[in-house]
Amino acid sequence: MIEGTVSVEGTVKIDDSSKIDTWLSLAKNAIGAGNNQEAYDYANKVLEQAPTSSVAWLIKMKSTAGLATLGQSRTAEVISAGRNVVSFDQEREEEVCLFFLETGVNLLAIAASKADETKETIRDLYRSYFQAYGKQYAINACADTDQPTVHLLEDLGKCAIDLEKAAKEMPIFDNSELVQSKGESFIEAFSHYSYCFSIHVLQYWSPRREAIDKKCDVIKESLGKDFPIAYERWKENVEKRKAQQSSGCYVATAVYGSYNCPQVWTLRRFRDNTLDGTWYGRAFIKTYYAVSPTLVRWFGETSWFKEFWRKPLDKLVASLRNKGVEDTPYIDKY
Repeated sequence: MIEGTVSVEGTVKIDDSSKIDTWLSLAKNAIGAGNNQEAYDYANKVLEQAPTSSVAWLIKMKSTAGLATLGQSRTAEVISAGRNVVSFDQEREEEVCLFFLETGVNLLAIAASKADETKETIRDLYRSYFQAYGKQYAINACADTDQPTVHLLEDLGKCAIDLEKAAKEMPIFDNSELVQSKGESFIEAFSHYSYCFSIHVLQYWSPRREAIDKKCDVIKESLGKDFPIAYERWKENVEKRKAQQSSGCYVATAVYGSYNCPQVWTLRRFRDNTLDGTWYGRAFIKTYYAVSPTLVRWFGETSWFKEFWRKPLDKLVASLRNKGVEDTPYIDKY
């Protein structure tokens, strides 16, 4: 027997390959239970020993998305993991492609919700400064306050589009009916996001709003090329909603002669941003739309009808403008 010590130089790698199946099972259980951090950790353990495990990469992709926060979307990591899934298992391409699009839809929904939360704060701030210091001071104050939210919403929108682009790179993107059908919900989510961003967050910041609107229009056109059938269906639905809305504000449109004029823009903002925010306001809107079409159809062209409603509407519009409600061109909420 020879006694003594042996000196080993370099890195010693411990073989844990026997534990792979256990870790993979634990990772699956964790992701199924919604424990994203645990799933993420076990998936990484598996990948250290089996870097070509498509299942481990799939769990890492999903758990990474689940660990994302408003300030850290981790989109690049999600895309990288998804690409590895496909590179090691081509049959999972559709699953990954759909996950990219679904994650993008979720990010857009979060961004829209954040914009919606911000609108009351921005509106109250604008009104208080408007009454105290005037319009331009109020606009500048809102622009300064908006900056962090604007950057956050721009980042979330970019991450969603990056996910869509990553999905587009996959050969199955154009050939899967399931993937293409997902396009309609993606386009709808992006449209809602761009609306909330423009109208709620940038409602008093016209130059920035116009720039964002143009950028979003370009992206929507690009999405139309990526999802041609879904885009046409979405456009048809938009046109139907517009047709319904164009006959909205019936009395005001009859009195002022146009659905798109400063007075009606002010009233439409009041409807969407104030009345629609309370149950009793929504009840009023519902009642108004049930009664007013008939009144306008019967009497809308008569001079006495217009004169009867002109004074109270003028008074309401003036009151709303004094409170800071804008009279600039407006896109309806619904």
